[in-house]
Amino acid sequence: MSEIDFSNLPYLQCVAKEAMRLHPPTPLMLPHRANANVKIGGYDIPKGSNVHVNVWAVARDSVVWKDPLEFRPERFLEEDVDIKGHDFRLLPFGAGRRVCPGAQLGINLVTSMLGHLLHHFWWAPPEGIKSEDIDMGENPGLWYGFGGEKEKKEMVIAWWRGYDMVVWWTKEDDDDGDDVRERVARWLW
Repeated sequence: MSEIDFSNLPYLQCVAKEAMRLHPPTPLMLPHRANANVKIGGYDIPKGSNVHVNVWAVARDSVVWKDPLEFRPERFLEEDVDIKGHDFRLLPFGAGRRVCPGAQLGINLVTSMLGHLLHHFWWAPPEGIKSEDIDMGENPGLWYGFGGEKEKKEMVIAWWRGYDMVVWWTKEDDDDGDDVRERVARWLW
């Protein structure tokens, strides 16, 4: 899968947007300086004050988003929300003159990583476990490395699809003269 394929995978793009909505790369935007005295949300902001936008809080605001704590990629199919700083409901890379110069690279990497994980692995619950019984709650990953015994939780098992296929042929079977390694590389990728 490459960047060219992204336009044909709208739901994958929605999953990437939803992931970045709930987990922005940084919770606060770079500071901006107020160029005039303003009143925001009942607070007086004097001219010259440093202002930080809490991107994390905006992404979880029930006034801005319906069911903000629920992972629901479909919300981006229902309406087009720009992720590059033009729609102030979703600002994982900032906005304006201080927008992250690597925003497009970040979007492409997240989308590509998700697409490759889905394409190259077969995902299933462990044997005897229903998918509804798997805890999909969010817990800090490093927390499990500290302290005493933690409760064991069922996980999803991923098998690499590449192990499920075996190709056999000899040089005599090769009718186009390509090297076998080149043919396998083209076939796998």
